[in-house]
Amino acid sequence: MLKSTNSKNLTKPTTLGQTLTKKGKDIVDTINTHISYPKEFNIRTFTRHKNNIAYLIKNPKKSITTGTKERDSAVKLGASGLIALIQKNSLELIGTGKTKITPPKIIKETLKPEKNNIIIITFAPKKSTSELAGLAISLDLIKYSIIES
Repeated sequence: MLKSTNSKNLTKPTTLGQTLTKKGKDIVDTINTHISYPKEFNIRTFTRHKNNIAYLIKNPKKSITTGTKERDSAVKLGASGLIALIQKNSLELIGTGKTKITPPKIIKETLKPEKNNIIIITFAPKKSTSELAGLAISLDLIKYSIIES
């Protein structure tokens, strides 16, 4: 992996190990501008699963219509599922049609979404699987590809 990041000028070796180059730091800054750090929630009553990991996506470049594509992608990555929320006039569950389902208040209070921000919550038997699936979906929503960088 280090050979790959070094060859793409994302990292460079130093006497203490590896460090990010300016290009590498710019990529990290771009990701951090649009995607929050993963936040774990104990909301089993809402998702009926454990290891609920949420990401706040600011200014997504892609929209979510039903959440089915994102859920299916998360499942392919090993997650049990995904729930998507969008902040409009209130925090709304995506893909429920006219059915109003109110997400737990702790989500909005913790992540503090602004208008048109998306929150995705992934869940899986293993916390690390939930985190990685959520990150992959988040990167897709901001149309960011590590391969292209």
